[in-house]
Amino acid sequence: MSKQGFRGFSRNQEWHALRIEGHGIAWIGWSKAKNKRVMQKHSTSFEAAVVSIAENGLGRLLPHGNVTKYPDQFILEQEVSGIPCRIPCELIWSANDEPCFFLRTIVKI
Repeated sequence: MSKQGFRGFSRNQEWHALRIEGHGIAWIGWSKAKNKRVMQKHSTSFEAAVVSIAENGLGRLLPHGNVTKYPDQFILEQEVSGIPCRIPCELIWSANDEPCFFLRTIVKI
């Protein structure tokens, strides 16, 4: 995974710092508007994904299946509220070398 510049925070985003075993502190963020759409469409939320990561650790991080269209994205396989999900996310790095996962959506599998 290559290091990229951290884009910073936006008022339209929500970010949470978690201590993740094997990774130290990691930041997890998402678009507030996208979270509302995820809740309406999939009956789950990015907050539920954060709870799952906090309680169970980070799931499998896989390369995105369409690297040409989404070169900076990965797929996080994570059980959310007892349901297996794939969560497309971007992995970026903070100025302090902390991993920052920006969640794009949640797809139940």
